[in-house]
Amino acid sequence: IDWMASRGSLVLTKDHPKIVECIQSPLKPVCKLLPELSATFTRLTGFHKVLVTDFGIHAYYLALRFAAQWGIAKKNIPLHKAVILATPSSFLGGCLPWNLQTWPEVKIIAFNNLSALESELWTNNHVCGLLMDTIQWSDRVEEPGHGYLVEVRRTCDKHNVLWLADETSCGLGRTGNVMAYMMQNCQPDVVILSSTLGCGLYKTGVLLTTDEIFTNSCQDLIESLKSKDSLIVAIALEAMRAFENESLADNAAVMGEYLREALKLAFSPEEIPQILGRGLLTSIRIHGGIGKATDVCDLMHERGVSVWKSSEQHVGITPPLHTDSEQIIKGVKILASVIDSLFEKHIDR
Repeated sequence: IDWMASRGSLVLTKDHPKIVECIQSPLKPVCKLLPELSATFTRLTGFHKVLVTDFGIHAYYLALRFAAQWGIAKKNIPLHKAVILATPSSFLGGCLPWNLQTWPEVKIIAFNNLSALESELWTNNHVCGLLMDTIQWSDRVEEPGHGYLVEVRRTCDKHNVLWLADETSCGLGRTGNVMAYMMQNCQPDVVILSSTLGCGLYKTGVLLTTDEIFTNSCQDLIESLKSKDSLIVAIALEAMRAFENESLADNAAVMGEYLREALKLAFSPEEIPQILGRGLLTSIRIHGGIGKATDVCDLMHERGVSVWKSSEQHVGITPPLHTDSEQIIKGVKILASVIDSLFEKHIDR
């Protein structure tokens, strides 16, 4: 039973029938595939510029470069002085500068803290972008507070700063919305999807943005990083077709509630004191007296369920978007047997 889906970032897994069929079918050239993929994203999100990259890291790199060049062009930020604000769980590792002259400095800022954001923007005129996971995954699921994203949008507009939404782990149906930021009816300037449409076969990146931001960016860089691999684009397109045709966002909303209700019925607060989540993005906290997250993950893996440790006491549960109630009940029963085993060991000690 897959309760990881590569930590929630995959729309489909590689064994999905449509992906298997796509791999085995003759390929069309990229120029024949991209128009439909772009039109699908535009219809679902409103963004008119869609870039597909061979690697997810390239999507991050383009987003940060877009923000830096925006700051230089629109705010007269000197070269070498551009700053990106990033929340703690945003992806930063591996994004090494390929061109130090236009690479922005990154500064960490608290999530769900508007006063900290306002203070930083009032005191630092060199900020050109805010990179933020819409839902944080630093250790457990942390949703944005009521109206927080709306205020982020307003604040970024006021200071002419680009909002870069990292939707890798929470976008494309994972939370029950097409994109997680839609839960508060607002729109970022750039959306990053890293490996989401690779279906576990490729680390495909997708970046969504507006015409204005796109035209203010380095076209040579965009041309060098966009994917020219027909199979990568074909798999991404097939994943998006399935996303719409199988109503995966709706399924995530229903099955996510079903999962958390099943967990609440199966476990007492003395066993699992905290269950958090939205859609098929869930974290549970294991009671410290029973064991640690590593103990739970190891036993779950031994019994045929893949889960992942998000902190010392937290376990992440992110099933595939096409999961069903039967798979959820099986997984909860196995988790119950694991918790019982750990509880018995605790009693014996």
